[in-house]
Amino acid sequence: MNKEVKEFCKTYGITIEQFYGREVYKGSLYLSGLTELPDGFNPIVAYTLYLNSLTELPEGFNPIVGDSLVLRSLKKLPKGFNPTVGGSLVLSSLKKLPQGFNPTVGESLYLRSIVELPQWYEPKVNGEIYLNN
Repeated sequence: MNKEVKEFCKTYGITIEQFYGREVYKGSLYLSGLTELPDGFNPIVAYTLYLNSLTELPEGFNPIVGDSLVLRSLKKLPKGFNPTVGGSLVLSSLKKLPQGFNPTVGESLYLRSIVELPQWYEPKVNGEIYLNN
């Protein structure tokens, strides 16, 4: 077991099983101060996952979130990032969508800094898409 993973779990009060997404975290995870995620972190969160200080995500990160996934400072998305979010997906600072980004969103998708949607873009959003620019 990686020492970094153990420390992360201890600091944020989650189990190793929850860290790897083998067990549901039955609450909201407030990780707003993190500037990077440890390798392998791929949780299933019952409510909201707050990751407001991240500017990029590691490849392979695809959480399942019951309510909202909040990534307000994210500048770019890794290849293959397609989370499943029951509520809202907040990507307020993202300026460009990478090829293949088609998340599944139960309510709202916030893309406030996007200035153009690619022709191939086909997200699965049951609510509204907010494109302020």
